[in-house]
Amino acid sequence: MIHLKSDAVGFDKSINRMINKLNKHVNTYLGYDFEIYHKIYRNKLEVDGNLITIPEALLSNGDYREIFINDKYNGIVGFLPAETREVNGSNAEVEVDVIFSVKMDTIFDTGQREDEKMLLSCKNAVDHFGFEVTEIKTGLENVYSGFDTSRINFRDMNPWFNFSFTILVIYENICDYDL
Repeated sequence: MIHLKSDAVGFDKSINRMINKLNKHVNTYLGYDFEIYHKIYRNKLEVDGNLITIPEALLSNGDYREIFINDKYNGIVGFLPAETREVNGSNAEVEVDVIFSVKMDTIFDTGQREDEKMLLSCKNAVDHFGFEVTEIKTGLENVYSGFDTSRINFRDMNPWFNFSFTILVIYENICDYDL
């Protein structure tokens, strides 16, 4: 399942292209069965009187979904943009973490923790975006830095694996509404 944004412009259009490339590689070619979300938002939630930040993706009609793990799929993927963007004329650039949370035993039936196989096969897919990978993060606390992860039971125990690739996305910062 992929979640594209309709009538996308600018950065959203770039994410749509990356989603389609990722889907073709990991779901169609490799058969991983990942759910791929669009932008991840840093949404605030009150829990037991405390304000926490959780990663959520907008699905439609104001309906958000927390993106840590979805048991209906072997993994989830989302795009977390930095909170600032650099603008250079008609172009803009933003650092983006492409986040993966994967249940590996449904993909690799070897009885071993295949984190390197998973990491490298997904990096190969991200390399097809055409943007350089500048950093790789592993581990729940690093990947979801700044988010509350206290409600996640399995953490990074086998078969669960959380990782992300940081890329610098350069996109056209123009929106033509035929004015």
